[in-house]
Amino acid sequence: MTTAGQRLAALDTLTAILRQESAAPWPEHPDAWEALLDLAAHHALLPAVWSAWRATGRPVLPDDAARALERFAPLGRGVPEIVLRRAYESSAARTERLLAAGVDVLRQLDAAGIPAVPLKGLHMLLAGVWTDPAARTMADLDVLVPQSAADDAFALLRAGSFQEHPEPIGEHADHHLPMLARGDVTLELHTELLVSRWSGLAPASDVLARASRRDTAAGAFVLASDTDTFVHLVAHAQLQDETYRLLGVPLRALFETALLLRVAHDIDDADVTRRFATHGVSHVLAAHLDASRRMFDAPVDVPSNVRTVAHRLAVDVAVTEPRAQEAWAYLTRLPGSFSESRMTEEFGPSGGSAWLWRARARHAGRRVRARLRERSD
Repeated sequence: MTTAGQRLAALDTLTAILRQESAAPWPEHPDAWEALLDLAAHHALLPAVWSAWRATGRPVLPDDAARALERFAPLGRGVPEIVLRRAYESSAARTERLLAAGVDVLRQLDAAGIPAVPLKGLHMLLAGVWTDPAARTMADLDVLVPQSAADDAFALLRAGSFQEHPEPIGEHADHHLPMLARGDVTLELHTELLVSRWSGLAPASDVLARASRRDTAAGAFVLASDTDTFVHLVAHAQLQDETYRLLGVPLRALFETALLLRVAHDIDDADVTRRFATHGVSHVLAAHLDASRRMFDAPVDVPSNVRTVAHRLAVDVAVTEPRAQEAWAYLTRLPGSFSESRMTEEFGPSGGSAWLWRARARHAGRRVRARLRERSD
């Protein structure tokens, strides 16, 4: 099991690699490789690491040598280069299937006169945000349609080759219809981009009205504006499962933010700022942009403030207990001042001793306040 120090060193290495720095500190020891691969896998970034490996000109094993090493590796052990290569190959195959299916769905809906806008990974690939599409892992397809046309869109796809997913995945969601499946390709038809209180940042009706037909490598499709895409990316990062976080930081979303900012030239900064401010989540935008700038050289200037400092501490300081990790994440997201009672209410112990959790919460709060004082002196 990797230590907190090894995980933080792996974070530094991973971000340098994804920035494609020629002098990126690739690991030299098995423990460092294990920490890097675990971290990259945890955040669905193994294919992106392999893409960066090749882009920076590192030597690549010939296929026959790779197969031989893979065949004779001891049980439970893997050669790092081969682990990365196989993750990339798997992602490439799946991305190709998903992209082909997504293009097919968009064409079907367009032919039926149903407005449809690709979201998330499908949008990022069609818009060319990722220079290497296989580096961007994809779990499913997300397509936005008007609420008034949702039933027709759902029926159209079910009449074709899609079926309702056998498991009630996402049935609690208030922003998309039940999941559809065609083989291993799954699809969500969205009627809103974001859930509940976040939906006002990018209402579906406004996003659809601002979308425009653009040429892509796969043909001409109606795509969301750069501003709406950016707002959706930042806001959705707050909703991602904790699987894809490190001390409150959604790494792939931060990396994708840097990529988007480099290719999107029509993001309305004033509109973005206004939307987040209106909904009382300016700190989310500031923390996200600050982390993306520091980790992945996102071309953005973010003024320093207390909350971005707190966010930075969540990365800089090694906290090993899961509950304490949640405390750090909480401190970076809380709109108001630190409140032990509110933290205890939201992140109270699920089993274990309540007194121990309260002690850890107090300790985390003291550490944050002390570090903030140090930074301000």
